[in-house]
Amino acid sequence: MNRNKIHDLDKGQKFIWMWQFRTHGSFNTALAEALSISDGNNRDLLRKGFPEYANAMDSFQSDTGWWDRVQDIMDGAI
Repeated sequence: MNRNKIHDLDKGQKFIWMWQFRTHGSFNTALAEALSISDGNNRDLLRKGFPEYANAMDSFQSDTGWWDRVQDIMDGAI
């Protein structure tokens, strides 16, 4: 994993990457966990303050291939 490639990720992709690899601080870890278990209504409330992160969590959880593309960016394949 090339850590310099993290700058090639957008804000939401970076948020999910750091959550997956446990490199967030305590607030962002708690936010990612809340987003990951939130239902639609609560996620929409969180989206008001953290739109990029909520959208990225939506993509991570429901868009086929999204996480693979993030990993490709980090691996330098894109």
